[in-house]
Amino acid sequence: MKVTVRFYPSEEKKEVELEGEATGMFLIESLNLNPDSYILVRSGRPIPIDEELTEGETLTLISVVSGG
Repeated sequence: MKVTVRFYPSEEKKEVELEGEATGMFLIESLNLNPDSYILVRSGRPIPIDEELTEGETLTLISVVSGG
């Protein structure tokens, strides 16, 4: 399955090839990113990290920053 990932705030785009039925967690891990540091967004709405992805869709990964 192929999906397009848009990174926010950098606006970088990347096409990612995933095997079989993939979830948001699988996508984030395949990009070697920390799942606790990103929010996955589909069509402007956050989705659960365990939700299955759809062939050809575009997702946004928003980097989460926290501090004290």
